[in-house]
Order: sequence, then structure tokens, then C-alpha cells
Amino acid sequence: MGPEELEFLESFMAEFHDDGEIINCFIGQCGTQMSFACWELFCLEHGIRPDGTMIEPDADPEDPLAPRPVVSFFKETDRNRFVPRTIIMDTEPSVVDEIRSGVYRGLFNTENLITGLEDAASNFARGFYSCATKMMPKTMNSVRKEVEKSDNLQAICIYHSFGGGTGSGTTCKLMEAIDSEYAKCPKIELTVYPGQEMCGAVVEPYNAVLCSSTTDETADITVLVDNQALVRMCT
Repeated sequence: MGPEELEFLESFMAEFHDDGEIINCFIGQCGTQMSFACWELFCLEHGIRPDGTMIEPDADPEDPLAPRPVVSFFKETDRNRFVPRTIIMDTEPSVVDEIRSGVYRGLFNTENLITGLEDAASNFARGFYSCATKMMPKTMNSVRKEVEKSDNLQAICIYHSFGGGTGSGTTCKLMEAIDSEYAKCPKIELTVYPGQEMCGAVVEPYNAVLCSSTTDETADITVLVDNQALVRMCT
């Protein structure tokens, strides 16, 4: 990370407030699978049950150890439920369907669980052109709605892989659209990079190179993790 990136990160953290909103976008198969672990952890940290209700609604708000459903990641509804400020999108439905039928099916806004009918076949060009054309209108409409629900938007986080067709190609198109409409809002990219021994397709290195060249222009902060290194840490 260079001096310019460090300066931006320091200024971003200095201006960050607990009451500011963060929108999390999970794209592609890898991004959707990341959402499983992320929202399980976010709910645990903020004291939220899988159905969106608070674990300890009568906890003392002054107690620093009490779980706090802060508005950064959740929006409280009229029924005292907390709904994640998130969009989960994949070009084919099988992985997102696990959320729709899983333990956390009552947590999310179903309109923000977006799926297509066919995948990008691990092809950057297919994800960027063919699939993105079909997926962008509904996805960007969900992003706009989440932005409109925010009073003090702090950042938009995008979770995806560099190796998949949707994770690389469709994410690039989405980030271009977000950067065009919300240029002043920080875009934070959290990505999984393909490892030499963990490639699911021979074209993953090409997808990664093409994706890197595009998101380099649209992301303000990129947090990059190596897939192979993650496997070593978890085994």
C-alpha cells in the first residue's frame, strides 16, 4: 500500500462514525459464499438472531460488553427487526438458493437476493458483457434503494473473487456503474485472488489480470487475500 492509499485510509477512518451506513455487495459464487460467513459473524457481533430480532432487547446501552445492533450494517424496521444493508448477486441461482432456504432466510430483504438463469462459465468477457447486461438493471436498482435508505453513507463494500467469470467480469461492470453514480462515496473492494494450486479453471489467471486492470480505476481501497494462503490458514 503506497503513501496515497495510506493517507486516504487514515482520512477515511478519521471521518468514520458509528452511526454511518455501510452497504455490502457480495458478487458471484465466491462472494455469495463469503456472505454466509460474514453475516453469521455480523449477527453474532451485533446480537441479532437469524430472523433479524435482537438477542437482548433490554440490554443496558451503556454496557460496553452488550451487543449493539449498530445501523452501519443493519436497518431497523417498524417491526423491530434488523435487516442487513446488503445486496447478494450471482448469475446463476444455486448458491443464493442456499440462503433462501437456509437458517438466515428470514434475515435478508428478498429483493436484494438477485440471481440470473445461467452462469458466466468462468469467462471474464461473458461476465462483463452478456451476463452484466441482464443483471445490472436490477442490481443497480437495489443499490440505489439502499443508498436512499442511508442518512450518512460511509462506504460501499464489494466482496468477490478475481478468478470467476461473474466475480471478475460482472463485478467490474457493477463497480463501473457504482463509481459513475456515487463517485464521492468510498468503494472498498474485498477480494479473493486465485492461487497457483487452487485454480478451479485454467482461465482464472486471465480473469484476474483483466479484473485487476478495471477495478484498479474504480476501487478506493482493495483488500486482497490469496486463496491458497487462506486454505493453509484454515487447515
